[in-house]
Amino acid sequence: MNLSDLKRNAYMLRGSDAKRGYMRWWHSFQGVCPTTQETRTFFVEYSILNPALGTTQPILGQHPYYKRHGMKPSYVCIKAGVFPKNGDGGLQLQSYYPMTSLQVAQDAFYMQIEECVLSEIASVVPSRSPRIPHGIAL
Repeated sequence: MNLSDLKRNAYMLRGSDAKRGYMRWWHSFQGVCPTTQETRTFFVEYSILNPALGTTQPILGQHPYYKRHGMKPSYVCIKAGVFPKNGDGGLQLQSYYPMTSLQVAQDAFYMQIEECVLSEIASVVPSRSPRIPHGIAL
């Protein structure tokens, strides 16, 4: 299914869904190494969980601090990886961002999380190391 449907693809976590909702955009691609001609399948995934509960740092629900304080998870996650092939292991990187870093266009399918962009036209993955939440009291 390669037909674009901007309304269906767009960010929809509003109202009560923003406190108990989850959205995920997952795209897979195939790349070819220019020197070896080897093909590999890789993916980029964006996910948003409970945006109305967010703060200035990602709230990771499985963390003991958040469990003790009854906080529900709320974050934006960007994940990128390559699938295993012929015994060569796959690799996956993920980065968590606070809801305050998310910018959403109201009229088109466009989201930006810091330097990462997701739209019907382009998807850009950060070139830096994965983000680790700071300031979590244990």
